[in-house]
Amino acid sequence: MEILTTKVIETLKGRGILPSLPEGTPIPLPAVDKVELYLSFHCNDRCAHCITDSGPERQETLSPDDAITVIRHVAQFSVLRQLDRLFGKGEFRCALPQQFRDLEAMERPPQKLSDSLKTAYVDCLQGTGCTSQWVTDSSSFNLNFGRPSIRISGGEFFMWPNMTNGKELSEERRLEFQSKLLREIRIILPDYDVWILTNGRFAVSKEHADKVIEAWARYANSPDAGGKTRICISVDVFHRPPPGSSVEEMLDRIWAATRKYGLSAPFLYGIPNDWIGYLGRVFGHFRVGRMGKHTIKNVSGSFFNPVTDLMVDPLDLVGMDGCREVKGFYLRHSSGVLIANNIYIAPSGHMVYCCACLGSYGNFIREPKHCLENLVRDPISLMLRCAKTAIPLLNTAVELDPTIKVLGAGEHPAVTGSTCYQLMTGKRLPL
Repeated sequence: MEILTTKVIETLKGRGILPSLPEGTPIPLPAVDKVELYLSFHCNDRCAHCITDSGPERQETLSPDDAITVIRHVAQFSVLRQLDRLFGKGEFRCALPQQFRDLEAMERPPQKLSDSLKTAYVDCLQGTGCTSQWVTDSSSFNLNFGRPSIRISGGEFFMWPNMTNGKELSEERRLEFQSKLLREIRIILPDYDVWILTNGRFAVSKEHADKVIEAWARYANSPDAGGKTRICISVDVFHRPPPGSSVEEMLDRIWAATRKYGLSAPFLYGIPNDWIGYLGRVFGHFRVGRMGKHTIKNVSGSFFNPVTDLMVDPLDLVGMDGCREVKGFYLRHSSGVLIANNIYIAPSGHMVYCCACLGSYGNFIREPKHCLENLVRDPISLMLRCAKTAIPLLNTAVELDPTIKVLGAGEHPAVTGSTCYQLMTGKRLPL
């Protein structure tokens, strides 16, 4: 793997795709823009597609103290702090597109997760159409990213922390820790949005949905800055509704509570009906070849997303047309390049990258600067200095090493999740 990575980098440099930096040229540390914070792998359900393989039996948990330490380190290397240092004391301004504002203002949940609605949610979650600037007293600087954010994910946030000091916590105690963490984020990172990804199974009744949302909304928004807290509900066919309730009843309850306590309307996350973007558990047991149509049981039991017959390929973890996701970006300025990246923090405190399944760049709790230095040297990060995706890097790896098993179809058949897995781990799929 080490040799192949070196060959890939040298080949790309020779083709003029990667920049050739003079010896001794310092590379700026990545400025932290978006953070995926996996607080735990403990969850109140077990979904077949879960990329983190979360479930009720998983006990890995980031402690409340360590979670706050992570937030403080994010603030230390925040992209906004770097802008302040490089361009002078200023203000971050971000204009959201009308589509985003319309979704935030929805008074009731939609009746169906239509293709157009899914596209709208994805566009807004990825910041499509956002415009932002860094404004000082004397000038303004256009930015190429939307509002920075902390995404709380993993297992289920409502279940965190599931225990401390080996003892299981009550729901009331958990809600206290959740509220405290949200308060700390709001104080330390007032301009950062917070996305709470949840399966919504806490909404077993109107009263209980009110109780949970009230705790989350207590410190949700910044009175003097732009940061907001938004709830994002998973509503695909793999996610069960609360016991004794329907998906529709769950959405009604959460929707009413968010509006009652001053939060924007929830955002909805749903796996597309014709393919599955991630099928996380396959990392443990690769099989050979592509699958045709495979019937997936719709455990949601909902007309909101009623599809039961899905295209599933356990080897292509990204999609049938390859990986097009942008994993970072950069800003040019007179002193060089400021790289900004999305990072993921695991319950162990280790920083990982890409789809959060592979690699560790160090312990972000103990050595955040060391983690970011490692990330700058990573071949995918190097690729992103001059390209929008990692497609050239992965296709070059396949070109140089015919033992990499190529799967997928479409414009970039080599660049699938399995291709990335084989390059990054050095492992090869069986013939």
